[in-house]
Amino acid sequence: MKKVALWIVIVYGGLLLILSFVPMSNLYFLAERTLQKKNLFMNEKQIDQTFVFTTITDGEAYFEDIQALRFKSLELSLWLLYNSFHIENITIGEALRDFLPLKIDFVSVNYSIFNPLNISIAGKGDFGDLDGSVDLLGKKARFDVKASEKMKDSFQKTLSFMKRSSEKDENDKLEKDWYYYEYSF
Repeated sequence: MKKVALWIVIVYGGLLLILSFVPMSNLYFLAERTLQKKNLFMNEKQIDQTFVFTTITDGEAYFEDIQALRFKSLELSLWLLYNSFHIENITIGEALRDFLPLKIDFVSVNYSIFNPLNISIAGKGDFGDLDGSVDLLGKKARFDVKASEKMKDSFQKTLSFMKRSSEKDENDKLEKDWYYYEYSF
């Protein structure tokens, strides 16, 4: 049993060592070319790589020549067993200001090989709190949003596309201010 565990640790360590020497910026540029086929363009100021971490600072995303968002920091970490994508200090573009509040503190996307069919998503911003998941096998996504007062007051049209949560918390009270959106892909 000890030999099997040692073998697993050696193989995993070797894969991480190989991964640490792969230029992550090339993976980023490959993803960027793939997104360009969908009319989504990225513009970044600086890309830094250390071990399995890649950090992109002061980036912008454009959709068909319209600035969709700006972000201060985008961090990608690939650990093979657990991978994450974290964006901080996001400002929504002026073209989308009628649909969402302009400031988002962070959005975090996580994937683990221990739960390979699901991707978890979390976020926080002027819209409130976000908790979501993507079921890769069922090809469904669900996003739960605890709407902030600003979201409820100024973005009623966006909330009208969402359903009000009817789930109960541990005290058998309906969860206030929670909305959810589901879609299949």
